Amino acid sequence: MRAGVPRNDLKRSFLRRFGLTARQFNAIRIELEDKIASIQEKRPERIEEAKRRIQKSRRGDRPAGGEEAGLERPASEKAAACHPTDQA
Repeated sequence: MRAGVPRNDLKRSFLRRFGLTARQFNAIRIELEDKIASIQEKRPERIEEAKRRIQKSRRGDRPAGGEEAGLERPASEKAAACHPTDQA
């Protein structure tokens, strides 16, 4: 779990520091180890996806709708686009 710290020392420290039982600590440890494994497994896919997005942005390709996936305009810009002021 934590680099360079033996599991039993870490466990003892957490039990005292957070008032956990050994069973609670073990449940948290197992859940955390599973999350770490999942992230490590998905990392190559996420790297490839990021590379594709970088290449697309360098080519100037834009997704349908004109906005980059996951990025939105600030609310003030949206409001200005929906309710333009009269400049006449």
